[in-house]
Amino acid sequence: MRYYLYNMRKERLMTQRDVADELCITNQYYQLIEAGQRQSDLNASTIQKLATVFGKSVAEIHELEMAYQNERQECATIGRWLI
Repeated sequence: MRYYLYNMRKERLMTQRDVADELCITNQYYQLIEAGQRQSDLNASTIQKLATVFGKSVAEIHELEMAYQNERQECATIGRWLI
């Protein structure tokens, strides 16, 4: 799960629907992005839109996404070791 998106959304007192509306996507699709089930690698356009919605810099969103990707990769690697 992309907890950084969840936390920023909660800080701004927004619902997933609010964010989805700002991004011009469906609520269901945003839910999947936040859950980490869609857009496994956020593209530059989505990062830019998220930065605008949450009042953050593109660099900050990019850095948070990179940390999420690194954590996800580490979990996948550990999972392979356990099999």
